Amino acid sequence: MAINYNLDNRMKYFGDLLAEYQTWFLSVIQGALLGKEVSSPPTSLPEWINNLSIDEFNIDGHYGVQAENILQHHAKLVEHFQRLIQPSVPEAFFAFSEDFKSFITELQKFGHTATLEEWGLDVLTGLKNITIVKPDLAIEKQRLSREGHPFSIGLARIDDFAEIQKKIGHKASDKIIKTTAGLIQKSLRSYDDAYRISRDHFVICLKQSDTNGGQRGLERLRDVMTEAKETFVMDNQEKAITLSCVVATPLADDDLDGLMDNLYIDLDKKIRDQGSVLAFQEMSPLQRFVHKESD
Repeated sequence: MAINYNLDNRMKYFGDLLAEYQTWFLSVIQGALLGKEVSSPPTSLPEWINNLSIDEFNIDGHYGVQAENILQHHAKLVEHFQRLIQPSVPEAFFAFSEDFKSFITELQKFGHTATLEEWGLDVLTGLKNITIVKPDLAIEKQRLSREGHPFSIGLARIDDFAEIQKKIGHKASDKIIKTTAGLIQKSLRSYDDAYRISRDHFVICLKQSDTNGGQRGLERLRDVMTEAKETFVMDNQEKAITLSCVVATPLADDDLDGLMDNLYIDLDKKIRDQGSVLAFQEMSPLQRFVHKESD
């Protein structure tokens, strides 16, 4: 089944999937009760999931976990099906029937998540997701060029997240991500936006904010986190959730991709003091050039 990854086609695809599995289930019932020929299990869903790439979906996050769950449910159904078509294994029918109900529920959740992800919502956190961060920032850049309205871009990372996830597991680290996203959301003004762009990275768009406004935005986030005092348990110790952050205020001629690359570099190399929310004012490409010439 060829898939076009726009919203209408994706919704139709999941509708077709449900119909395909329900038709197969009916075939299995008729085979078990009436001895009719039974259809083979559908294959389009596992083929599609196995061909997903990280560029198409936020596969390293909540959506990816759901995809793995769906594959596991599908495998269990096929296993019960193989036992069911063998004579003298009547209990396999009841196991197949129960697991099929669970599978359909998970498939509906998966389709719901896929639709929301396409609309630009990160299902795990309620923030916006990676699919619309560039279009949204491009709109702000157009406003800057056309009307002179400044904006700032913040890049935030949960400190030591790789180690945390390795030690406490995927589900427990999901809670840290959700808590962090909630704190970021709480720090925003009503017209600002926040995005989760990877497992542990967030982009914050501070609208109508010049250099000072961008700094104040990160100060608000620092204050929110300090007041909340959110913690988690690792190695039998209570540890604080902390972030490292950098911020940039683009100029009208700045390239957004290049600016984001510079923010990643600054986040990796220039933030050393872990354990608190930090702010570093990124230079635009023009400012970097002027600064270099004046040295």
